[in-house]
Amino acid sequence: MRREVIHPYSDRPTDGIHALTYDFPEVFAEKTRALAERTRPRDLYDIINLYRRPEAQAAREDIRATLTEKCAFKNISVPRLDDLLPFREDVAATWVQMLDHQLPQLLSFETFWEELPNFFRWLEVKLEIQATAPVRARVGEVPIYASQSLPRMPSIPVNTMGRIRFAAANRLLVDLDYETLQGRRSSRLIEPYSLRRSSEGNVLLYGTRDDNGQVRAYRVDRIRGATVTDRTFIPRYMIELTMSGR
Repeated sequence: MRREVIHPYSDRPTDGIHALTYDFPEVFAEKTRALAERTRPRDLYDIINLYRRPEAQAAREDIRATLTEKCAFKNISVPRLDDLLPFREDVAATWVQMLDHQLPQLLSFETFWEELPNFFRWLEVKLEIQATAPVRARVGEVPIYASQSLPRMPSIPVNTMGRIRFAAANRLLVDLDYETLQGRRSSRLIEPYSLRRSSEGNVLLYGTRDDNGQVRAYRVDRIRGATVTDRTFIPRYMIELTMSGR
């Protein structure tokens, strides 16, 4: 697929920058094949993250067909859960070594390994992903997806939104350093779900408060920092922060 490279800087060409990339089913199928053949921690990490994405349900038939074709070409069987179980201890033993330096926050091995049974049941069409609804939008709000660049906001520390998107993909709580309209700074522990542009032009981060589950909208230009915690959450709403929007 020809996709636009996100380049939110002043030297962006008028027509943008584009690159040829794998499409979603191809990436998913390739990662599944790789997990079966080499059982590396990064393959397990990627597979579960792809499986959790809202796009996965609609693409399942394409993923299965592509995976079947890849395995036939390699002269191997389509992977099943039982094929991976003997390698559990090997993957666990190298989890920290291979992933700790690549991630803002390392998650426990068990968090991902324990999702494998559901993943394979889903891949074999024995389990439907239970869809969650998006956070309810206010009138005039438009979602901002991961494929879209944000306007430049000098007040936001570099890569803050990247850390928030990482937390959303991995279902981790985020501790926001937030400045109110009155200029007061406070800490807000939230489950991150969605970015929206309001009818007034503000970019809003939607999340639920960890202490009471209430939905809140935070103006992105007032976020002064974000710390990814090691505390996981079960999504109450669709996680739109990681969606490509295409």
